[in-house]
Amino acid sequence: MIVNIQYKLKIGSPLHIGSGLGGGIKKMILKQSDGSFVIPGSTVKGRVRYYAREFARITKLFSENDVDQAFGQAGNEDKNARFCAFCDLSSPKKPVFPVRNGIQICRRTGTTKPHALFNTEVACYEQGEILQGKIFCSFSEEKEKYIALLVAALRLFSHLGGSKTTGMGKCTIPMETICVQKNGNAIKDLEEFLLKYWEGGKE
Repeated sequence: MIVNIQYKLKIGSPLHIGSGLGGGIKKMILKQSDGSFVIPGSTVKGRVRYYAREFARITKLFSENDVDQAFGQAGNEDKNARFCAFCDLSSPKKPVFPVRNGIQICRRTGTTKPHALFNTEVACYEQGEILQGKIFCSFSEEKEKYIALLVAALRLFSHLGGSKTTGMGKCTIPMETICVQKNGNAIKDLEEFLLKYWEGGKE
């Protein structure tokens, strides 16, 4: 069974997708070779996987094994790609890249850490900017319930990237923006389809 899921990521605050690089700026964001900003599909996938685990843990409608089967085994990219591939997200509107300054505080003492000053590069879109996302999955017909797990995880989406405690990375995926195709055919009444799994119905 081939599943194609399209969704829209609504940006609510500046984003910091770290590159792991530093220099004049301690925390630099991930950019393409031409300087453009793209949210890697792997970053979105990791976050969606987290929400899928939380949904499974709280509702008991899905098992941890269901999550592994839907997303592929963690750490095995070849297997991940075969099961569930997330496309990179970008926008025709280019963000601006301001640098924010901060101070590191010791949680134990509540005082400033030595050499505590740092700066963080962020990507700023207009409030409410929309980025189009796509997911391509392949699994057996009897695993149709994984569609419901993926959509549930998308609906729980609230943050992406680092520095969440400073208000960065807020984003949502509204239910009305999620479209699902199964073997090339759109699921017309998506909510009705989802409820039979979210309410613990058909396996």
